Amino acid sequence: MYPRIMKELKERAKENGESLSSSNGGFFANALRKIEEYKQGMGMEFGYFPRPNQSSLPAGGNSGEMPTLEQMEAMLKASNPTQDSTLP
Repeated sequence: MYPRIMKELKERAKENGESLSSSNGGFFANALRKIEEYKQGMGMEFGYFPRPNQSSLPAGGNSGEMPTLEQMEAMLKASNPTQDSTLP
């Protein structure tokens, strides 16, 4: 299924003159890029593709673990200080 969809998206992108190598392509090129990214992510998740070296990823807080609820609330407040945090 994926090879057929990807082939059709490539064909339609070329018919529309969309660039397959540019990140600002048209509708079909962007759809193709999203499917390829999804396919690569699923391949990494299930061991078909190697995961990127963790040391090459940008440094993040909390050593790659999920932030706590308190940390997420603090991030939300910092990103939108005008929003009332008492609302659901």
